[in-house]
Amino acid sequence: MYFIYNLCDKVTGKMISTQFLSVEYVILCGILIGIIRLINNYIYYQKMVLQKERELEILRLNELKIRSDLNALESRINPHFLYNALNSIAELCWTDSLRTERMALSLAKLFRYAVNKDKSDFNLLKNEIEIAEIYLNIEKERFGNNLQYMFDYPKEIEMIMIPKFLLQPLIENAIKHGISKNQNGGKITITIYMVDEQLIIKIYDTGPDFLLIDSGYGCKYCDSLIFCILQNIRLKCIMVMKKT
Repeated sequence: MYFIYNLCDKVTGKMISTQFLSVEYVILCGILIGIIRLINNYIYYQKMVLQKERELEILRLNELKIRSDLNALESRINPHFLYNALNSIAELCWTDSLRTERMALSLAKLFRYAVNKDKSDFNLLKNEIEIAEIYLNIEKERFGNNLQYMFDYPKEIEMIMIPKFLLQPLIENAIKHGISKNQNGGKITITIYMVDEQLIIKIYDTGPDFLLIDSGYGCKYCDSLIFCILQNIRLKCIMVMKKT
C-alpha cells in the first residue's frame, strides 16, 4: 500500500525503513480492513432486519384495518329489513302465534350467523344457500304469495367455498329494487353454476328493471366484500414471502 511506504518519522523527518514495517503494516491493515468490512456488513444486516420489521408491521396494520372492514361488512344487516321484519312479527303475534314463532326463530338464526366472528372469510356454498333461504322465508312472511323463489344449481358444487354473506345482500337487492316495486310481487330465481373453474351466480327477478347507478346496498356490499377479501389474501401472501 502506498501510505505504508511513505511513513515519516515525526521526530527526525526521515523515511522509516519499510524493510521492518511493510509486513507488520500489511497484516495490520488487512485485519483493520476485515474488521471494518465486518462492521459494515453487520450494520447493513441490522438495517435490513429493521426495514423488514417495519414493512411487516405496516402490513400487519393494513391487515388489521382490512379485517376490521370485513367484520364491519359481515355484521351489517340492512336496518330497513330489520325494521320491516320486526314490524311483521309484531303484527303476526296477534293473529298467528306459530308464524310469529317461526319468523322470530329465522330472524335469530340470521343474526347469529351475521355476528359470528370466526376467523374464516369463506363458507361453503351449501351453508350460504341455507342462510339465503332463511332470509327469503322471513321476507316471504311479509310478502306472502307475492314472493316466490327458486334455487337452481348442481349438487356437486355445494362444497365450494365462497365469501361469507355473499348471496343474501344480492337477493335483498332483488327484493328491494325488483319484487317490492311490483304490485303483484314476483319471483326470484337464483342460478349458480361453474364455467371454466369460475363460479357464476345469477339472480333474476320479475320486477321492473332498474339502473345500475341505483344498484343499491347489495351490489355495493358485495363489491366491498370481495375487494377486502382479495386485499387480505394479497397481504398475507406478501407477509409470508417477507418472513422467508
